[in-house]
Amino acid sequence: MDDFVKKAAGFGLPAVLLLIAMTTTGKTGPEGAKAALEKMGGLIPGAVLLGLTGTIASLVATYGLEKLLVEIYHQRHRNGERRRHLFWEIKWLPISTGLKLRLYEAIGA
Repeated sequence: MDDFVKKAAGFGLPAVLLLIAMTTTGKTGPEGAKAALEKMGGLIPGAVLLGLTGTIASLVATYGLEKLLVEIYHQRHRNGERRRHLFWEIKWLPISTGLKLRLYEAIGA
């Protein structure tokens, strides 16, 4: 058990997500992993999703959620997305009012 935990901890959040998905399938071993990835949209999309999740978790841990969101929305505005669309999107994000205000500021409110 300790060996598995050490290996899974090395993979971080993707390992936790895969473990949870495997638990919901009721299968174990390679069949459980395959079934879990199928539940995530298919073998390849599931594997990509786990890889993307790991990358995002690493970025959030390194830079912080606020800085990443501010930079993403600022870049999207620079890329030509309309402020009105971005404001509407930010309005519905499940984040604090303070962070919403910071995002509005980043796109030139």
